[in-house]
Amino acid sequence: MGYALRQGVTFCFVGRRTIFFDLIGNRFHCLGQSADRAFRSLVVEFPGHTADRRQLSKLVAAGLLVEADSDLACPQATTPALESKSQPAPTVKQSRLQLLLRALISLSAAKLRLSTRSLAQVVGEFRAHKLRRRARSKTATPSAVAQTYVELARYLRATDQCLVRSIALAWQLVQNGVDAEFVVGVQLDPFKTHAWVRANGSTLVDDPGEVEMFTPILVV
Repeated sequence: MGYALRQGVTFCFVGRRTIFFDLIGNRFHCLGQSADRAFRSLVVEFPGHTADRRQLSKLVAAGLLVEADSDLACPQATTPALESKSQPAPTVKQSRLQLLLRALISLSAAKLRLSTRSLAQVVGEFRAHKLRRRARSKTATPSAVAQTYVELARYLRATDQCLVRSIALAWQLVQNGVDAEFVVGVQLDPFKTHAWVRANGSTLVDDPGEVEMFTPILVV
């Protein structure tokens, strides 16, 4: 018998600790020492054989893992996205006003989605949005689009930052044919979460140095 992550659950290693993110329940879970040791034995050291089954059963009961048919069904940690080697599509110049208007529309749509749907539903819709879209030949560069969000940040409330902005920016970039990634990361001591966007291997809007302090736990 093996174990797999329950649907909607991801995890990452932050130093010596394991952090789970239950997207459907919209909650984070940090394992205790015994459970952490058992889980690491499952996925890192000797997959599926030497792990403490009693501790793993507790993770099943907590809704983080499910039992699988094979010892080979071992969960995989979320890893940082690698730099894309693909070439960007040809671009055309768009006026600053056009970019600002589109960003405002995208921000309003993101706020509406997050206020009327669960985060899991919004992420699921974003995944589907990425699958439906095809690269276009005419679009503003990701950096130009991102710069409009930097400008708009001066006028937005703190509650409109991070999650709303990242959903809005990623959605707009995908709408433009850009293979953008929506990322959620965590840090410990103290525990914090943050959301940001990557495109063509680069972090947009956020300071890369600040983002490096967070370990990705969800990459869409």
